[in-house]
Amino acid sequence: MDNASVRNVCDHRNLAIESKPLHWLDVPAGAVSAIAKANLGYQMRYSIELLESELERTGKRHVLQLECEGGTERDPECWLLYADGVLAASGSGAFARACFEEDAEAFKDVCHDAVEAAEKDGLSPLGKRDFRLLRACRAVAAIEGRRSRL
Repeated sequence: MDNASVRNVCDHRNLAIESKPLHWLDVPAGAVSAIAKANLGYQMRYSIELLESELERTGKRHVLQLECEGGTERDPECWLLYADGVLAASGSGAFARACFEEDAEAFKDVCHDAVEAAEKDGLSPLGKRDFRLLRACRAVAAIEGRRSRL
């Protein structure tokens, strides 16, 4: 098929790619918050923060860390989820996007299931002291990581 015949087949009024709408857990309230919140990377990290809080409330304390790789910060190509430093799950950015297309909480639910599976494989919940200590270490590492990128 040459270019001329492709032009005859195309509907020139609708050349946009149709994508499914994404459901966000942290819904932007306006234009300014949409700049920060309306992207896949932010929503993935926010889901993990919520999951960590829920696990803490239920007594199954785990420090969760989401590492996004490839692509951009707003739209990662792949991700890794660590629970207390142990790899609990990994996946592609396309998989995470499909989760948010399905439901706002689908990604969080998948990660929750992965943490529960890691518990069955021997990962035990942390005590209050160890939980606070590991969270403080994560915060220090994040600060040092940002400093090294400057």
